[in-house]
Amino acid sequence: MKKLIKPIVLFALTSFGSVSSATTIQAIVDDAHKNQAFNGAVLVIDGNKEQFKSVYGFESGSRTSPLTLEHRFSIGSISKEFPAAVIHQLVMEKKLTLKQPIADFIPALPAWSKTITIEHLLNYTSGLPDFPWQENINDQEVMRAATEIESLNSLSGQKYHYSYYNNFLLAKVIEAVTKKGFNQVLKERVFIPNMMNNAVNSLNPPQDGLAIAMAFNKNFKNDHFPVAVTGPGVYLTIEDLRRWGQTLFEAEALLTDFAKPPLNSRYKNGFGKNQSAFGNVKFVDGHVTEIFHDGSHLNFHSVFYIDRTKQRLIIVLSNNKANNDIFSLRDKILDLLNEQAKK
Repeated sequence: MKKLIKPIVLFALTSFGSVSSATTIQAIVDDAHKNQAFNGAVLVIDGNKEQFKSVYGFESGSRTSPLTLEHRFSIGSISKEFPAAVIHQLVMEKKLTLKQPIADFIPALPAWSKTITIEHLLNYTSGLPDFPWQENINDQEVMRAATEIESLNSLSGQKYHYSYYNNFLLAKVIEAVTKKGFNQVLKERVFIPNMMNNAVNSLNPPQDGLAIAMAFNKNFKNDHFPVAVTGPGVYLTIEDLRRWGQTLFEAEALLTDFAKPPLNSRYKNGFGKNQSAFGNVKFVDGHVTEIFHDGSHLNFHSVFYIDRTKQRLIIVLSNNKANNDIFSLRDKILDLLNEQAKK
């Protein structure tokens, strides 16, 4: 029997942070971990100053090695922010338009591709059906399945439906325009410019020798679902995602153009009801004030929250979705920050 080691909790506080704030945040996360409701990494920034950064628990279901701040997590659907940023660049470079049909770039698709625009792919209103996920599925099989779709589930632009077909075809559009592989484009246009030094686009655990967290279920069995599909599925460290979050503090043009929720649907608290490429977003007087985006991939689960007016960032990354409640963790931290701001 393998010897289980005691979980290691790392705690880091910058000299700019509030000690009382960080200690209280630590108490919140400590409590979640002690109650077996959290295994992963947490980062909190307030007023653009780091308040708390920590990892808890194990890198995999074997429970033999602790997580570190160098471990990379899969962030699931949060990854779709990066191809949206690339599309924004390509629009600025006048290499495509949001209203352009995807048939212009992927001519092998059926006639319905003439009704789907790049904008529809970005906001999941293309009308495309569910993605044909299965182990070891590859691009050729996905494209063959796409060409066999006789009709869309709904008219393009009429209904919201979250399907990875949108991500897959958007990646293929980017490859057609740039004449480069999708992974390389994200590296050159997003990761390197934003100093996201450990970020890599891969739906499978990267095999590059750098540290990765392995996701595991409630029975401590590691995920195993290999695929060979092109599309957003980024592994990164919490520091990488922090750099991206701080970029979004200032990314007014990108967010104004690409974060609007589809179909103008709103919750009463101001957030979009359906997700844009940046998740659920709150607009005030035409400006993005808050972003709430979560992503999951098998047993990975991540929460990415930004308040641009307060320059506040909360990131929670977990590799044990089955036992974790990271929404509650984020809410408790946010409530604490809001309460402290009143004092």
